[in-house]
Amino acid sequence: MYDIEMGTEIVKHRSLVELVPLIQALAEKVNAERLANKETSRGGVAKEVFELLLGMAGVTAYVPIVHELWEDNNFVGFALQQRDPENSGDTWRGLYHSVCTTARRFDSPHSALQRDLNDAYDSNVVLTLSPLKYLGTTIHDEPERRSACYTMMHVRRINRADFKGGLRGTWAIFTEKEILANDERVIDHNLQLLKWVLNPNREMFADVRSL
Repeated sequence: MYDIEMGTEIVKHRSLVELVPLIQALAEKVNAERLANKETSRGGVAKEVFELLLGMAGVTAYVPIVHELWEDNNFVGFALQQRDPENSGDTWRGLYHSVCTTARRFDSPHSALQRDLNDAYDSNVVLTLSPLKYLGTTIHDEPERRSACYTMMHVRRINRADFKGGLRGTWAIFTEKEILANDERVIDHNLQLLKWVLNPNREMFADVRSL
């Protein structure tokens, strides 16, 4: 029987080039898993290995929707969703962020955005929704996942009157002042993304790691 602990020790003391046969076998295993899950989850993988595979790739593609809250044509702030505070496996549990999905191998633009919508909105509530607007792509780091993230940013305006009744989960409003002051309730890289959104002179393809 193969000894996992012994195999782990071997990996620690070998170069990546020496481990090519093992990495090849792992790549084929992951590919088979994604193919098997093509119809059910667009090629998603088990959550136990999800973040590890992101780190191995080193680069991740994200598709978020930023919700701008407006009232009488005035910008109120950003509506952010709280990540499950009871999920011990979540690096950012209990913190607030824009709804976001990680792109999967067999995603289309529609399927990726649909996961965001399913996370954000109560399907039984009709919202006054404006169309999604694509803002551009940003780059930020997520050392927790050993990955840099290329993020395809979308924004949607929602009416303040719809705020509490139409959104799924726990949400809070964060003003421009709170975002610029690096409110600790918000995930750090999400603050970088929202600062970029607030900049009227933002670049369409931007590195936000210094914001």
